[in-house]
Amino acid sequence: METLLTVVVVGLFPCLTLLALLGLTARVERRRAAVIARQIELTDAIHREVGALVAPWVMRRPGGAWRVRIAVPFERPAVVEAIVAVVRRTFTGRFDLVLTPQENVVRRGPRPLREVREGRSVSWA
Repeated sequence: METLLTVVVVGLFPCLTLLALLGLTARVERRRAAVIARQIELTDAIHREVGALVAPWVMRRPGGAWRVRIAVPFERPAVVEAIVAVVRRTFTGRFDLVLTPQENVVRRGPRPLREVREGRSVSWA
């Protein structure tokens, strides 16, 4: 009887280990998908409100709270205020908001008319 029990335990151990690892992998993937979905939701909300000025970075902290990191243009307080309002509407419950200064801001928009008339290109290609 003991031999049969040993054979069953030794035979089931790899299967149970594999099932546990698959369950852990599924849990990690669900958490990653939730983080990506929240980041997309926040990015879309910010772009609807203030335009494509910033790109948030969202992560889930070990305690369950969200952390949102955004590089904002501090020289434009109205924009920063609008971004903070959007984050507060999007994230209910516990979250940490980290605002950092934007560096190397690339201003995109229509080229000046003078450059278009003169046929100059502003590209690096």
